[in-house]
Amino acid sequence: MRTGSDALPAKLVILGAAVVTIATTLEVLRPVFTLGPLAFTTTELAVGFFILTVVVWGISRGRELLQRRALDLAVAVFLASNYLSAVFSEERPSALKFSLRLTYGALVYFGISRLPRRYRPHLFVAGTVAAVAVAVSLVGVTENFLLSLLKTALSPFRERVITFGAYYNVRVSSTFPFPTIYAFYLEMLTPVVLTFGLWLLSTAGNLKRRRLLLAATLACVFVPLAAIAYTYTRSAFLAAPATLLIGSALALLFGLGRRVYLSFAAAAVFFVMLVAVSAVFSNTMAFRLGLAEQEQRFDAEYSLTRITQSFAPGEPITAEVHVTNQGSETWEGPEGEPALLIYRWLSYPEMVKQDVELVVAPIPHEVRPGQSADITAEVMTPQRQGKYVLVFELFIDSPFSHSAVEPLAVPVDLKQTGLSTFEIPEAPSTFFDREPAPMSTPRRLLWRASLEAWKDNPILGLGPDQFRKRYVEYIPGVELDPRLGAHNIFLDAMANTGLVGLAALIYLLASVILLLVKLARERTGACDVRLISLGLLISMIAYVGHGMLEYPLWQTGVMLMWFILMGVASILQDEAASNRERRLNRRLS
Repeated sequence: MRTGSDALPAKLVILGAAVVTIATTLEVLRPVFTLGPLAFTTTELAVGFFILTVVVWGISRGRELLQRRALDLAVAVFLASNYLSAVFSEERPSALKFSLRLTYGALVYFGISRLPRRYRPHLFVAGTVAAVAVAVSLVGVTENFLLSLLKTALSPFRERVITFGAYYNVRVSSTFPFPTIYAFYLEMLTPVVLTFGLWLLSTAGNLKRRRLLLAATLACVFVPLAAIAYTYTRSAFLAAPATLLIGSALALLFGLGRRVYLSFAAAAVFFVMLVAVSAVFSNTMAFRLGLAEQEQRFDAEYSLTRITQSFAPGEPITAEVHVTNQGSETWEGPEGEPALLIYRWLSYPEMVKQDVELVVAPIPHEVRPGQSADITAEVMTPQRQGKYVLVFELFIDSPFSHSAVEPLAVPVDLKQTGLSTFEIPEAPSTFFDREPAPMSTPRRLLWRASLEAWKDNPILGLGPDQFRKRYVEYIPGVELDPRLGAHNIFLDAMANTGLVGLAALIYLLASVILLLVKLARERTGACDVRLISLGLLISMIAYVGHGMLEYPLWQTGVMLMWFILMGVASILQDEAASNRERRLNRRLS
């Protein structure tokens, strides 16, 4: 073992591994560093730093760094299949760009799998992964209860707060762009948190310390599970407990001890109970599960107190609207998530929306339930004379009428010299905004479209990452949302990279899963190797299981963590071989 000249490079590469692991949770939306025409995000900088430390480490270690590891071939085949598909893609630049991102992941795998052995890297990286999972989960849980305190801090990582339901139920996503990706990430990492804690527990020297470590381990597992629940990701409600129960069954099958399989079972039970109790006491959870109607969190009562009388059509007028908060949520002022007063003109009696410049007006101050505010707005008038209905309502993330709140309807007879009001028989509900945000494309349509795309390109597919940009070609009448893939890792592989890419993905997943099964079930193996192998095995099962309903690799953090976990699996193979060699030497001596 070298100890002198390569001590600093060894420490640098270990530091680089920690940096890139932490950076999987910290990809900002916009580049943070530019070098000429090149721009880099936080994760790209972290990967660059790690690769540089590996190169420095490799110079000190020579050919040792290039020795083949357990999963090298599978990772190389997976990467090559993406490049092959990209070369023949109609959108070659875009496809090659995505393949380059996968190359970053493959290089991270390469570096992690070759970390200096003297630092027991499988435990170091697993511990870092566990710490990262707990930290990002604490942010998510805090976000659920104290969003206003974290909104500014989290804004670099996502464009907006994600909501669901009739109106404004927040889904947490911590430092990730979307709640589903955040849930997916935590499902992958939670088994590692549990098995790393159980390994620490196995090193405890007395009963009191063991009990303390067991309680701390379970607490650190419960935090990510709570964060997953607060994402309100319905596929995670099934995938999270299912994978934990599979972990419990495998721990029993592999003879890892009662403490291990009971801990996995306890984690699954906790998650199910948390969701069930939340459904009883929280309308948000009950509504998400389809067990209750949406409560009216936002409600308002409007009255017009003043409006300009003399003007010419096409000129602005001033209106003052008195609003009273009759809901259960506070309307924040401009420093928070502002409530805006918006308006629209409808011709009467045709009810045709007029093309008029919209000038919104924020509420002047925070308005708590039961309180009122007066909002002054500048309103542009239509160019033509005639009878109209001027409709006012509040907006927070979407118009209040989307949650059945009656707007303020002001009938106006617009003349050359001003306006006058007139009576109408219609109720205010007649003038609801009838254009709610379009619903997301159902998964069944995306699955069908992915099969159609594969049939058009059966061998090499459309090209890496191209299906989410072209699925509208196979689903007429829907709007393109580039955040959507096939919502299935295997169908996405078929659509994007064809049979070649699908075979490569299956080969990679099978290689890592079979390797981890072998390591976890080896009853003569070291406790740390067996436990971490079990955690990684359940992580991969979670990836495949939830991956039947999502496609996560487009998100850099999830992609990098996937390769990091495979790198640790490769380290465990070498660690197990070294342990067997040491046992054999002891027997011979």
